[in-house]
Amino acid sequence: MARRRKYSYTKAKRKRYLREKRGQGSGANYKPWIKVQDLPSLGRSTRVHSVKTARTRHFLSDLETNYFYLFDWREKVIDIREQYPLQRQSTLDIAKTQGIKHQQDKYSKEYIDLTTDFLLTLLDSNGNHIYSAITVKYSKDLNNERVLEKFEIERRYWELKNVEWRIVTELDLPQVLVENIKWCRSFMNKNSIKIDQAQIAFIQQTIIYRLLITNYNK
Repeated sequence: MARRRKYSYTKAKRKRYLREKRGQGSGANYKPWIKVQDLPSLGRSTRVHSVKTARTRHFLSDLETNYFYLFDWREKVIDIREQYPLQRQSTLDIAKTQGIKHQQDKYSKEYIDLTTDFLLTLLDSNGNHIYSAITVKYSKDLNNERVLEKFEIERRYWELKNVEWRIVTELDLPQVLVENIKWCRSFMNKNSIKIDQAQIAFIQQTIIYRLLITNYNK
């Protein structure tokens, strides 16, 4: 069995993250604040290549990974920044104002930089960029008071930025769609598959016909 790695958030580690320009950039140049190799244990963290931008993404749970597949597939989403860091001084100020204890490393006593799971860049109907901050959490964890306190800091942070923020859980996830996306993605980089335009047109018509027949029967 794999041993749990020792993990502590220290002032030196934070300086290294800043020096590496984590949490900065966009598209293929963005660097997430937290990477899989930073985790204290070998859990359900994963690395996934993005179709939308040529970059490997870092996710800390299966739920995050599944939501990424959904966001990466949607046309109006033009950039996805995962493990996006919030400005620490701002979250410290919010925590103090609201009487909430800010997250802090229990060994080093260093205040931890809070992150939002996803910051999406989308195109609106007028072609303008708009932003949406998404926090991903399993529904059972929403009964945890400490988790809700952290979310309140996060909510107020994005409110001050005039950015929409919301929580999504496994109950909101269209699982069948996600599984279909995964299946489609598995064929996207297979160079051995050669299909000409006539075959594509035939496949399209066949799928449309099957969908119409299925809906009619229902």
